[in-house]
Amino acid sequence: KFEAKECLGQVYLVIYSLINGWIESHYSSLEPLQFAYSNQMRCGEIQYAMMSARQYCTHMYQCGVELSTVEKTCEDYGKMMIEHKQDLFYKYTLPYRQAS
Repeated sequence: KFEAKECLGQVYLVIYSLINGWIESHYSSLEPLQFAYSNQMRCGEIQYAMMSARQYCTHMYQCGVELSTVEKTCEDYGKMMIEHKQDLFYKYTLPYRQAS
């Protein structure tokens, strides 16, 4: 109705990282969190994009995705986090990368 597409990634982040886990498995949130990341990067909302990337890595680990895949994904997103000076989210992602 309002065509507020720049807010869609933020809404997806909140729904699929905080609310959806109480209703469905984390596995169902992986694709929406990837969408939230790409949408926020496209809109220039770097901080929200990195939050989505961090949640994506966390949910991958919790879903039992193959650990080599989790490690590669965390490494790729980690590079983006460092590139955009989002050190806090990078530090929060490290345990999942190191465990995999």
